[in-house]
Amino acid sequence: MRKSTFIIILSVITLHVFVSCEDLVMQKTTGIKNDFQFVDLDSLLKSQVKVLNGKKLEKKVSIKGKEEKLLLVPDSTDLASDLKVFSDLNLDQAKYNGEYDIANSGNTTTFQRKGEKGPQKVTVTRNNVAQIVSIEGQYNESNMVFDSFRKYRLEFDNSSSSIRSYQFSGYQKLIFNDTVFFDIKGKFL
Repeated sequence: MRKSTFIIILSVITLHVFVSCEDLVMQKTTGIKNDFQFVDLDSLLKSQVKVLNGKKLEKKVSIKGKEEKLLLVPDSTDLASDLKVFSDLNLDQAKYNGEYDIANSGNTTTFQRKGEKGPQKVTVTRNNVAQIVSIEGQYNESNMVFDSFRKYRLEFDNSSSSIRSYQFSGYQKLIFNDTVFFDIKGKFL
């Protein structure tokens, strides 16, 4: 083996060992791995559609002050449509790597945005056996055409690990139009 090839291989191995050790030290001191870790929300939501399919849903929708209550048994297509909005909170994407400050307090982990991309804040609360109790988030978008603010909340049943209830609320203001406030709540019975 040539000397230059040996030096390159040795450099790569040394770099890998250094990065791995740094990751282990950070994980031991902060409880967080150096690479960005978050709940794979898209996969979680897909699995919840299967679990919740056929369950009764009490749904309250309020848009522009008009409220409607529904009691229904949504199929998987309706459930996927209702829960898709929560994909906005999915931080398990390469584009968000390094974009969030992460704070742990007891069983709660809060992801606070540092830059301009993605949700402002996402909070994941777990119980003592690491099951997700709730996921909450805020998302704000603003440009010359519109201003939009959304709050999200998913609550989980500890006994079945399925979504117990959800809420999606906020407003949207388009230029030259009134502000439209909305609040959508769902509770599985």
